[in-house]
Amino acid sequence: MYTSAKTVILSFFLLVSTVFTAAASERILIAYFTWADNTEIIDRDKAISDANGHVWSMERGNVVDTTTTASVLPPGNTPRLASWIQDRTGGDLFSIRVVDQYSCYWDEILERASQEKNRRARPELKEGVSNIDDYDVVFLGFPNWWYTIPMAEATYVETH
Repeated sequence: MYTSAKTVILSFFLLVSTVFTAAASERILIAYFTWADNTEIIDRDKAISDANGHVWSMERGNVVDTTTTASVLPPGNTPRLASWIQDRTGGDLFSIRVVDQYSCYWDEILERASQEKNRRARPELKEGVSNIDDYDVVFLGFPNWWYTIPMAEATYVETH
């Protein structure tokens, strides 16, 4: 698990207000997990409606546009922030993707995320980074996933 790399692991949410400047000689990896890269949209309108409906009920009537937040539709906030970091550091991007894709519907994904968290599951990943030891700095990005990191992110950290 990142044994030979100097590793900086930061949530992207902390990076929004931080400017990171890497030395030119450092190799940087930006690995991130996002719902949009881990689902197949079956019914776009229903997926948006489900997510907006849930957020609306949570915010007491203040609808949040889930098409532009950390959402089922690409790109979502996490990939945007990953690109922001890449623009400033020249790092390599890597999207963490699971073998068994998540539902595109809000209630179903919340249920699965809750079950994975409670079981401390480690979902199988489609691929990893074979040359992880070549990187000096690794940024990990993820959305709030049932009030913690996505379990796929834990799989990634434990296998690298």
